[in-house]
Amino acid sequence: KIISTSCDAYLMENNFQALSTGDKTYSAHFFAKNGSFPVFGSRYLIHKNLKIMEEFQMEKRRVKNSQIINGIAFFFSVFFFLSALVAAFYTGEFGSVFYDWYLIMISPCPLVTDYLAIGGLASAMLNAGACSMSCFLFMIFLKGNSHANTLAGYFLVAAHCFYGLNFLNMWPCFLAPFLYFRLKRLDYKNNLHVCMFATSFGPFISEFLFRYTLKEPHVFGQATLTLSGVLLALFFSAALGFIIPAILPGAKAWHKGYNLYNGGLAFWFSTLCTKPWESNRPQAPGTSTPSMTVLDIPTGRTERFSS
Repeated sequence: KIISTSCDAYLMENNFQALSTGDKTYSAHFFAKNGSFPVFGSRYLIHKNLKIMEEFQMEKRRVKNSQIINGIAFFFSVFFFLSALVAAFYTGEFGSVFYDWYLIMISPCPLVTDYLAIGGLASAMLNAGACSMSCFLFMIFLKGNSHANTLAGYFLVAAHCFYGLNFLNMWPCFLAPFLYFRLKRLDYKNNLHVCMFATSFGPFISEFLFRYTLKEPHVFGQATLTLSGVLLALFFSAALGFIIPAILPGAKAWHKGYNLYNGGLAFWFSTLCTKPWESNRPQAPGTSTPSMTVLDIPTGRTERFSS
C-alpha cells in the first residue's frame, strides 16, 4: 500500500512537471514506459490522472484570464472617476457635478442624446464611472470566472454611458435577466454579459418614466413620474429579461459564434413589438436632429451644433 501510494505520487509529480513545461511528448513517453508497473494499477488510472492535470491547467488559465479581465474593468472604472474629478476642476463644474448628473438621469434619452450637452463633461464621466464600477462589482462578487463576453458587455455599458445610458435607467434592464437565470437555474456569472447587453434598452426606461406617458410636453430639469409610466417600465424590463436570454442562443447558432452582432439581432427582434415613438413628441436637449439645432446647455451657455 505504501509503495503503491509512493509510486502514484511520483508519477503524478513527473506528469505535472511535463504538463507545466509543455513537454507532452515526455509525459506520454514516461507513462508508456512506466505504465506497466503493477504497483500503480491499470493504464486507465494513468490516463485519468493525465486528464485531471490537463483540466487543472485549463482552469488555471481561465482564472488568470479572469483576473486580467477584472483588472482591465477596474482600471477603466477608476479612470472614469478620476477623469470626472479632473474635468470638474478644469471646466469649473465642481459645485454642480451631482446636480448635472441628476439632470442626466431624469432626462428622456432617445438615440442619440448627448450627455456632455445635458450635464457637462464632469457629470458624464461620473455617470460612466458609476455604471462601469457597478458592472465591475458584479464581476468580482459573483462566483465564477469572467470571460471575453463579460469584457465586451462591460465596454458596451461604458461606451453607452455618454449617450443614452445612465445610472438610473440601466438597473431595470440589467437586473431583469436574473429572473430568467433563476427560473432556468443558469449560472449568474457565466451569463452576466447578457445583463450588460440588455442595458442597450436603457433609453426605453427613461422614455417610459419621464416622457412617453405624460400628457404635457416634457420640461427639461423637471422629473414628473406617473404610475402608468412606472408600471410600463417595470413590465417592459421584466418581459425583456425573459425574451433576450431566450433569443440569444438562437442568434448564436445563426452566426456560428457568440459576438455583439448576435446580441444586436436578438435586440432587433425584441423591438419589433415596440410601438414607434410619435413624431410630434418634444425632443430633449442634446438630442441630435437632421438640421441645425440650438441647444440650451444647463450651465447657461447656448451653443450651436450640426448633426
